[in-house]
Amino acid sequence: MSWLTSAVTVVAALGTAVLRAIGSESWRPALAVTLAVFGVRVAVMAWGASRRELPWSRLLLPGIIWLEGAGLATSSAATLWQVRLGTAVMLELGFVVVAIREVRRVSASNEPVDDRLARAFGALLPPGAARFVAFELVIIGSALRFVIGGWRRAVPAGFTYHRESVLRLFLQFLPILGVADLLLVELVLLPHAATWLRLVVHGLAIYGLVWLVGFYASLRGRPHQLANGRLILHRGMLRRSPCP
Repeated sequence: MSWLTSAVTVVAALGTAVLRAIGSESWRPALAVTLAVFGVRVAVMAWGASRRELPWSRLLLPGIIWLEGAGLATSSAATLWQVRLGTAVMLELGFVVVAIREVRRVSASNEPVDDRLARAFGALLPPGAARFVAFELVIIGSALRFVIGGWRRAVPAGFTYHRESVLRLFLQFLPILGVADLLLVELVLLPHAATWLRLVVHGLAIYGLVWLVGFYASLRGRPHQLANGRLILHRGMLRRSPCP
């Protein structure tokens, strides 16, 4: 039932987005159907929470999404709109409070930071989504630390292949590649495309460069190590394999 409601919700949401993008007036009825299906999905989650199959905090984000969708689907009166806004704000504050609490709760652990964040976000998101968000946040954080001076820091004790990595050579040409990518998209690939499409393409390109910097930083900061008689092998952020 859980997988069925999830699949139907995704299909309905994609259909609504397509109708909205092409300017069809049918997008509002489609959004109402999507909200109804999503409401069933939230009810299934609430049933699971009542049976202690998942934490109640997992209902916060779906509740926020449902309320925001309801605001798009209806032209509510001012009083009703204020009630909806107040409820959404309370749910969002609850989401932030739970996230901070869970991150603090696991901060004392010796696990890698992405594992700790994934465990913390597991109180708010499905396991796969929690792992993905934690991974991307750590990649972005690693890139920012590397750019603002982390490249000067000594490499942790252990053995790493970062010096022989092709990425090390690639990073030296990032400024040139960034300018070339901008010119290629604007003058050759999408010279007459809509502004939003060009912004999306440039955003994805910039994020790709940030991701490469972050991955290289993780190669540098996570060497193979021998600790307490146990060998821990790393492949940057991609893999961690303890060997007894």
